[in-house]
Amino acid sequence: MKKKIASLLLCACFGGFAFAQLTPSVSMEYADDPAFGQKSAGGWEVQFNTTVSSKFGYSIGAVSDGKHIYSSCASAARLYRIGFDHKLVDSIAVTGVPKSSYITGSYITGLAYDGTSMYATNGGAAIYQLNANYNGVEKTISLPSGTYAAAITYAPDADNGNGGFWVAFPGRELKLFSRSGTLLNTITASNLGRVTTYMWALAYDTLSEGGPYLYVMENPNSIIRISPSTRSICAPVHTVGSDISAVANTNFYAIYLQKGVVDEQKWTLGAISLDHKHIGYDFASVNQLPDVGAHAASTSMEKFHKVNTPKTIYATFTTTGENALTSYVFHYLVDGVEAMDTVSGKNLKSYFPGFTLTHAKPYTPTESDKKLTVQMWLSDLNGTGLNSDTLSFTFETYTRAAQRNVLHEAFSSATCSPCKAGNANLKAIMDANTNWVCIKYQMGWPGNGDPYYTTEGYYRRAYYNISSVPWLRVDGTIYAGNTGSYSASTLRAQAQKPSFVEMSGGLDYDGGKKFTAEITVNPLKDISGDIRLFAALVETKTVRNIADEYLNSYGEARFAANWDTVFHHVMKKFLTPANSGTAITLKENDPKTIRLEYEFQGEYRLPNDSKDPINHSTEHSVENFNNIYLVFWLQDFKTMEVFQAGRSYGGVSVADHQAPETRVLVYPNPASEQMQVRSGSRFTSLRLVNLAGQTVYQESVDADEHSFSVKDLAPGLYILQLQTAKGVLNTKVQVRR
Repeated sequence: MKKKIASLLLCACFGGFAFAQLTPSVSMEYADDPAFGQKSAGGWEVQFNTTVSSKFGYSIGAVSDGKHIYSSCASAARLYRIGFDHKLVDSIAVTGVPKSSYITGSYITGLAYDGTSMYATNGGAAIYQLNANYNGVEKTISLPSGTYAAAITYAPDADNGNGGFWVAFPGRELKLFSRSGTLLNTITASNLGRVTTYMWALAYDTLSEGGPYLYVMENPNSIIRISPSTRSICAPVHTVGSDISAVANTNFYAIYLQKGVVDEQKWTLGAISLDHKHIGYDFASVNQLPDVGAHAASTSMEKFHKVNTPKTIYATFTTTGENALTSYVFHYLVDGVEAMDTVSGKNLKSYFPGFTLTHAKPYTPTESDKKLTVQMWLSDLNGTGLNSDTLSFTFETYTRAAQRNVLHEAFSSATCSPCKAGNANLKAIMDANTNWVCIKYQMGWPGNGDPYYTTEGYYRRAYYNISSVPWLRVDGTIYAGNTGSYSASTLRAQAQKPSFVEMSGGLDYDGGKKFTAEITVNPLKDISGDIRLFAALVETKTVRNIADEYLNSYGEARFAANWDTVFHHVMKKFLTPANSGTAITLKENDPKTIRLEYEFQGEYRLPNDSKDPINHSTEHSVENFNNIYLVFWLQDFKTMEVFQAGRSYGGVSVADHQAPETRVLVYPNPASEQMQVRSGSRFTSLRLVNLAGQTVYQESVDADEHSFSVKDLAPGLYILQLQTAKGVLNTKVQVRR
């Protein structure tokens, strides 16, 4: 199935970015250039920073024929001629370039010039050679099927000096074609070590020593230099916004290389934004790298750390000079303590993604509930006395933490063939691991969608802005991708991170259609933010919501091989508002118990598809009420971060249903400090027995609710026994550290 990208239309979305109007309100006159000759933070000299006349559409792609700069507009077969004085000269209607069948509604998305002729691309498998007046197609160069040429630049040295064209489809790969359309070379995102976002414009450099080089404008405003011979990034990634703060959030979709824009002897690397901001760099400064340099780029250290345990200090650095890094001193400074690690004998050179350096001496914090800032930098690079910049990272120490249960929100559909493999992958991970919580939302597409589609599931889809299935969100922000690509290592790594909320839940089932949930939240520290509690009833397994339309079309064998016939962890009904949750404050030593209930209405009905959803006020889609369990979680509604999650299989069969007087509810469970027990009958004694049958705690009580300490008990499972007038009530509890 072909994917399509929306074009630049009114209130439309192009490459995933929404634009409010077709013609921005920008001054007709170009401003005096306050940034002329200014040196950028990245060492690039800004020749000019101005605005082109605005009476034309969004600028996509640019090239120069030595006299003017030309830009195209994706939503019309039209070129815009711009003078070196930054004024719009005129526009040229181009006939013969068809509307793209791949980038919806687009005509011209890229331009190239070979010294004689102009060439255009439209996101499809062709390059269009324009006539001498640039107003019509003189020749079409067909490219292999499956090529999506959006950006283009001419490479005169390609194909043994015969010339060729580098083209790029946003975010995928770069391809070099001969003048006749034969594929000569390919550079993939994996070659670059960079999952590129959108490569919207190209320029080709045969001037620089060590070249040729490709310059790529990567949306929104990053310029990367690539060596075609090594298929690698060969200079620091430059952000246009690092030069001029006013364009830091501006989208640039055009880049060109031309001599004489400001001076007959100087070359300009120019960039044009969607709203016609025009930035020019002195090209000589672009290629001036120091002999040696390093940049402290990032760190993935955990933002929480337990006191009195060593914390490994590490960061990712990139080279910013011509030569590899062979020696350095790695410094860190935290809470007034500086540590130095002298290193030699290395050969480190990477402009992207860089290399991770680990300090030889860990840092051990000794004070709890304290925010500490680590500053990391390199000094004496290659013995020159030069330093890198400094990276700061703040973490917080803690003493108490709870075991984290990792929330998995899966988006799936019975009509989605790839969902079968995705769901199988997720089930295998769940079966082999612990500390997980899972809830699945059946979606209303592809085709007619899943019969168990609900508006509540749609709310979660809209919250995460999900546009494809299968899709998975893990703890809100930890993983967002195809369910089939998820790995157990991500689950295990997240489960090892501390949570600062203890949560437990109980679920009572009346044997009919009514469920009552009780959720206890015990914060171990103050947690700020827009915190919401979400809770839902989930059915462990469903089998009736298969895609009958595909079964009837393809037959049983083919259907079973390509579509799901069993569905796990299917959401049936939220107990809290699905679109907003229930607001809750998290303060240390302020536990809360929330009671929620829901009674399913009417009789079971299997909807035809998602266009015929269940009306919860009169009917339900629960296949087996004994398979209903409770899922609950706490989430910052603004940042999407999930703090803790839980599940409770509290429902019991009708035959085994407990009478109210024999029910026992313990919360939090598991616990590390204190447990609260509530019983349907008054009890006179309480006892904890380990799995070896030994009594490890007991006390006399005369109540139906009581709290007791477990902080002195070893971690593990215990049987809680309550002595009542009608006998002993037993339930399992767990102590964790």
